Amino acid sequence: QFCCESRCRLSLVEVKRSAIAPHRFRSCCTTEPFVMENIKQKVFATVANALSSGSMRKFETVTHVVADGDVQCLVHLASALKSKPKGNKPATDGGKPANPFAKPDPNLVVADAPPKHFLLLNKFPVVDGHTLVVTKEFAPQSDPLDALDLGVAWATASALDGLAFYNCGSLSGSSQPHKHLQVVPAQAGLPVDLLVVKHGAGQQPFRFPEFPFQHACVKLEPNAADNEAWSLKLHSLYQMLMEKVGVADTAKSYNVLMRSGDGEQTPSWLLVVPRSKEFSTEGIAVNSVGFAGTLLVKQEEQLEAVRQRGVFAILADVCVPAKP
Repeated sequence: QFCCESRCRLSLVEVKRSAIAPHRFRSCCTTEPFVMENIKQKVFATVANALSSGSMRKFETVTHVVADGDVQCLVHLASALKSKPKGNKPATDGGKPANPFAKPDPNLVVADAPPKHFLLLNKFPVVDGHTLVVTKEFAPQSDPLDALDLGVAWATASALDGLAFYNCGSLSGSSQPHKHLQVVPAQAGLPVDLLVVKHGAGQQPFRFPEFPFQHACVKLEPNAADNEAWSLKLHSLYQMLMEKVGVADTAKSYNVLMRSGDGEQTPSWLLVVPRSKEFSTEGIAVNSVGFAGTLLVKQEEQLEAVRQRGVFAILADVCVPAKP
């Protein structure tokens, strides 16, 4: 078995272990576990350096609270995003789409996460500390997640008290074809945390009656122990939710959200939402964070449309209708 791009050999047992440890990832060239230490400190030290060097451009937003039933949703107006460079610009080499992850700006690189990933800052963040979990070798953004993807994302989300998410497929709101998850800090809580507290019980899959579209959610153990079984458990739950919503194959677009909380009021949870299109009727681009109760709009007209229709109705535009 080859463990990673350096193609050194490990036993099947070692390869399996490297794919399931949430905080300790076995390096391909040593039998000692790789420990992702001080992730939060590294992220924000890299943010400071990237801003001072000009490698990062932060977009300022004005946040508006838009109530949808009992949920106080957040709508961020970022007019400057209208001028943000588009992803997948044609490259001059052979006409292939540019891949910003192939040779990333060193000022944006946070840390290595052997054997398969590295952590990279979002070049155009709206939220401070927005971090990407990127595969070293190219894999398509339409690929399903494996246990190691989930383990690194969970470790990062736990360190940042945040939300990890995956925009899978062309209709999910993804902007790059190279496989990556994203993590945003969310210490203040997320609007949808309220729905998890209200409807979730135990570790059985459930739905939010407030969401008029197909989805499936499950509560996770708060402050999950740092052990080698946790990433396998996450992967098993992810596969269960995928089957529940009918996106177990790789031909469909969907969003995955994984919240690392610290208790009952800020619970940990996993959510899968199948997609039918990328944009709402008003042209609002929706990615995973929309299903946490947070939308990003670029125009006052879009903000007014969200106020008139409600956040969940906007989300329903881009999803598969709920089954009767």
